[in-house]
Amino acid sequence: QRYQFFGGSVIGRRVLAGVEAPDCLGAYRTLLGFDLPPVLALSALQGVIATRLVGQLCEHCRRATPLTEADARRLSDLLGRPIAVPTHVGEGCARCRNTGYQGRRLVLEVATCTNEIRDALSRGASTADLHALMRKEGWRSFAEAALAPLEEGATSVQEVVRLLGACTVIGGDLVE
Repeated sequence: QRYQFFGGSVIGRRVLAGVEAPDCLGAYRTLLGFDLPPVLALSALQGVIATRLVGQLCEHCRRATPLTEADARRLSDLLGRPIAVPTHVGEGCARCRNTGYQGRRLVLEVATCTNEIRDALSRGASTADLHALMRKEGWRSFAEAALAPLEEGATSVQEVVRLLGACTVIGGDLVE
């Protein structure tokens, strides 16, 4: 009964299922960890979406601020490369209850599951090899996805550091 959703997906039904995993690659590996043959676990899989939330800066009290040396160092350490991005902070106002944030913003890591990726997963390819295949299909890591709202001024360095600090990041890719 635990794996009934696999049967529905194999016969052509659209099945959306949630699994607990740190990222897209972790979700693939979670599916392979089920007590099923890999061909069945991966055959009907179309893709994986991993999600995280970051705080969204309040539109009313947000202001641009220079990237401090300490923040640049923290981001560089997390991303595995030097970085210089425009940054903003929320100063706090009555509309955001003096928090500087108003709402949340979704950060997505999306990976499509092609035959090439299925084959690599089935034969136990390395994380680096899988990331290279996923990149060919347009995948971008949480680290890269988290930079977009930072560059847009929608979130703060602290929120990106919180998000990425919960994961191990090397060279812009989450690793196990």
